[in-house]
Amino acid sequence: MSPEEKKMLKRKYRQWRSMPEERQQILRHRMEKWKQLPSEERELMQQRFQQWQKLPPEERERTREKLRKWNALPPEEKEQILKKFRSPSSKRRP
Repeated sequence: MSPEEKKMLKRKYRQWRSMPEERQQILRHRMEKWKQLPSEERELMQQRFQQWQKLPPEERERTREKLRKWNALPPEEKEQILKKFRSPSSKRRP
């Protein structure tokens, strides 16, 4: 392991030890789910994460805000929007 990798690992370990047990459990659960994903799906997610990181901070914040609004919608409204989006007559913009 390189000195830089050791340094990063120490930093991450300190973060881990200082986080609440509930947060550690959430991360453990996510790691288990990650390990169960097919390698193709993990690769796709890594690519998308890299794309996300390349976005300017303003664009990431706009996207987060849209996601917050989406998550706040009632399930029925989400379903109506998805049906509209999926319909053959809807024209998607490139």
